[in-house]
Amino acid sequence: MGNGIFVVSDFEINFIKILGTNENGLEVLKKIKECSKIKVISNFSDIKKLDEKSKRIFYKEEKISDIYKTFFQKYSAVDSYVYKFIKHNLYNDAIYKIKSLEKFGSKPGLKRINRLLNLIGNPQDKLKCIHIAGTNGKGSTCCFVSSVLKESGHKVGLYSSPSIYDFRERIQINGKKISKSEICSLIEFFESHLKDKYFENDPVTEFELVTAMAFKYFFNKNCDYVVLETGMGGTLDATNVILNPICTAITSVSLDHTHILGDTEEKIAKEKLGIMKKNSPMILSDNMPKFVYDLAEEISEKLNCKVIRAFLSDIRNINSAIDIGIEFEYKNLFLKTRFLGEHQIQNISTALKILETIESVERKKLCGIKEGFLNASLPCRLEIISNNPVIILDGAHNPAGAETLSNFIKKYLKDKEIIGIIGMFKDKDCVGVISKVVPLLNKIFTVSPSNNKRALSLEKITEVCKIYNENTFPCEKISSALKLALKNSSEKDSAIIVFGSFSIMKYIKKEVNKLNSIAKNR
Repeated sequence: MGNGIFVVSDFEINFIKILGTNENGLEVLKKIKECSKIKVISNFSDIKKLDEKSKRIFYKEEKISDIYKTFFQKYSAVDSYVYKFIKHNLYNDAIYKIKSLEKFGSKPGLKRINRLLNLIGNPQDKLKCIHIAGTNGKGSTCCFVSSVLKESGHKVGLYSSPSIYDFRERIQINGKKISKSEICSLIEFFESHLKDKYFENDPVTEFELVTAMAFKYFFNKNCDYVVLETGMGGTLDATNVILNPICTAITSVSLDHTHILGDTEEKIAKEKLGIMKKNSPMILSDNMPKFVYDLAEEISEKLNCKVIRAFLSDIRNINSAIDIGIEFEYKNLFLKTRFLGEHQIQNISTALKILETIESVERKKLCGIKEGFLNASLPCRLEIISNNPVIILDGAHNPAGAETLSNFIKKYLKDKEIIGIIGMFKDKDCVGVISKVVPLLNKIFTVSPSNNKRALSLEKITEVCKIYNENTFPCEKISSALKLALKNSSEKDSAIIVFGSFSIMKYIKKEVNKLNSIAKNR
C-alpha cells in the first residue's frame, strides 16, 4: 500500500490544538506524524485536488478506513482521545459517502435497488414487513405499530425518513438508533457493490442505498418484524421491493410531491396503492376520498387481497389536552398516548387495525398495546420542547399538514399570543401552508433552511407571509429568529410554533437546549 494523505478538517485542526494542551498531546502528535501511513496537513492549499467546499479526506491507493485502522492498531494505547478522534472521522467519512449520492437526486424506479439487493442475497425477502404509505400520518402510525410490537416482546426494526436530529434515526431496532460503527461497517460492505457495472450509467441514489442498508442491518440482527415507511409515493418507491408483507396500509392521500407523483389526488392515490401485494391485507384509514376505497377494492380483486377500513367510530370516549396527550377507549381497552392533535385519532385507529391484522395473520396475541401507545414518541409532530414559554415543533410542510396545525392552534392555543417561525423548501406548496397557518399568528419570523439547495429563499418566504400577515419579519439566522421570538413572548401568555420544514427543527431544539443549559447554570 502507498502512503496515505490525512487532511485535517476545521474540527480536526481544533482537536489537534486541544491535544497540544493535553499532557500527552505532544506525544500523540509526534506519533501521528511518525506513522508511515499518515501525513498530517493542516493547510488545505497544500493539496491541489482538495474540494474546498466539502473539506473532506483525500488519500492515495487505499481506503481511508484502512489508514485509520493502521494508525489505531499501532497506537491504540496512546490516548483515549485518539480513539474517539478516529471513530468520529470514520463515521463522518461514511456519512459523507452516503450524502455524496444526493447529487443523483430522486429517481423513482425499482431496477437499481433490486439489482443492489440481488448482489447481497435479497435480505428483504427474509423479513416480516409491515409496509405503510401516506401523504401525512405514516410516521406516527409506524411509530405506534413498532412501539406496540416492541412492548409485546418482539425485536422490531423501524425504517423511516427523513431524519431530524441525527441520520441514524432512520434505522432503529426497538427504539434504539443504529450505531455509528454499524453505519461504517455497512458502508464498507456496500462499497464494492456500488461499483458494479450495472450502476455505471445509472448510479444508486442516496435513498436506495440507505434502504438497502436498513434491510441488511435488520436481517443481520434477526428482527422479528420490520415496520417500513415509504419515502415517497409507493409504486416506484425503493421500499416497494418487498414481495410478501404481513400487511400494507395507507394513512392519508392529499397533494404533495406533485412533480413526481402527479398533480391530482387520484394520481397520488394510485401511486400509494401500488404497495398492495398479492394475498397481503391492505388497511385504509378513514375519512379519505371515496375514489381511494373504490380503487383499492378494484386492485384487491386482481391481487386476491383483503381491504380493511379503520373506522374512526371505533375510537370512543376521547379526552385530549395539551398537558396529557390523548386518552381514548378502543374495544374495552382504555389507552393513552402522549401525542397531540385530533388528527392523531385517525393514525391511532389505523395503527390499531394494523395491529389486529398482524394478530390475525400471525395467529398471536399482542400483549403490549397499552404500554406501546403510552411509550410511543416521535420528534417534531406537535412536539413540546419547552413550557415557559410553550415552544412547539411541527413538521407541517404541505397543505394537509398545515390544516392539522391550524386546527390544533384553534383548539389548544386560542387564549395565547402565538409567535411563529417558518422555513420551507421551494418544491413545496408554500402558499398552501402559509395561507392556513400564518393568519392565525400574532407575529411571524421567517428563515431559510441552512445549507440546502432546495431551501425557499428568505426573500420569497417573507414576501408570501406578508400577504397573510403584516407582522412578518425576516431573519438571516435561525438562532436570531428564536431569540427574537423569545424576546417578544411572555412565559405564561405566549406560544412559539416552529413549522414548515423538518430541516430547521434541529437548529431550534439545539438553541433551546443551549439556552436552558445557560439558565440552569445561573
